[in-house]
Amino acid sequence: MSKVRRAGRARPLSRDPSTQEASGRASQMSVPLTDRILAIFPGSRWIWIVLWSLLAVPLTYFLLRVAQAVEPSNETLAGGQPGIWESAAIVNATFLSLWGAHKLAGDLDRTGPAIARLTLDGGPNADRPIRGMGSILGPIALTLTLVGLDAVLTGLEYGWRIALANFPISFVVELPLLTFFWTYASLLVGLNRLGRHKLRLEDTPGDRTLGLRPVGHLAFTGFWIFSVGFAPILVVTATSTPTLVLNLVFFLIGFALFLLSLSRLHQQMAEAKRKHLELARQLYADSYAPLVRSPRVRTLQAQTSLLSAAESLEKRCASIQEWPFDEALTGRIAIIVTTVVATVVGRIVLNAIGL
Repeated sequence: MSKVRRAGRARPLSRDPSTQEASGRASQMSVPLTDRILAIFPGSRWIWIVLWSLLAVPLTYFLLRVAQAVEPSNETLAGGQPGIWESAAIVNATFLSLWGAHKLAGDLDRTGPAIARLTLDGGPNADRPIRGMGSILGPIALTLTLVGLDAVLTGLEYGWRIALANFPISFVVELPLLTFFWTYASLLVGLNRLGRHKLRLEDTPGDRTLGLRPVGHLAFTGFWIFSVGFAPILVVTATSTPTLVLNLVFFLIGFALFLLSLSRLHQQMAEAKRKHLELARQLYADSYAPLVRSPRVRTLQAQTSLLSAAESLEKRCASIQEWPFDEALTGRIAIIVTTVVATVVGRIVLNAIGL
């Protein structure tokens, strides 16, 4: 248990004993599986993250050597060594997965108070709609399922001895990737669940994101880590144009699910913006009404300050965001999506002209 506490040591706790105990339990429940594993080893977390990230390279070469020893006549295995770019993509994805799962869990703990302030609904776990990141069985079951399926396919193609040798190595390599995938999926499900709650968005007119800026940053963090971590694998490991197209579709589906997880928050923010605008326009109309009844310079001078304030308020309400992002984050999301799409399309074009 002390190891688990060390994995979440940077998270703040309340001074109230009961709140502190509840917050401590929540922090431990949000610690990802890979964080729990890394906490077992002494020394700096970063050293073990780097070592685990680099471990995929020698393990892959070791597996190929074993496979070639078992099936020396198989030409596919003889030429199956991954290139430098494939190895770099796997190391990059593993590193970002290990760091990213810890990052998302920590950001969730820091975002928790903002979510609790905005949530109007009662009931158990109403203030913790984003949960499940700390699941142990979920990532293990997901990894065993995918690695087991790969072992079956490998056994049918290359033989069961190679499949058995491949199973533990694939499990070690893919566990951090799928733990992050589980963590990110828990975030998306939780954001969708948060949108189902009635939120207190009418009380924060000074904030253009209506108090949802921390939630937007949390969602963006998950999206960019997922994109930067997995997009290189989708691009580099593709060996044909159909595979590139399928990988691009997979990425676009992931982007669509990201937007879909925020769609209910978007609807609530758009409705709150509409109410703020209606109020501002009503105040402007009330300030302008005396001029309609008495269109004189003296009346205009009397109403100038009110009209100016009402106009300024209307402009502020019109600038309220309908998504929990400001312009900077929206631009970064557009850059990420455009870069991935352009890279894949570029490779498809190069394949088409034979380069």
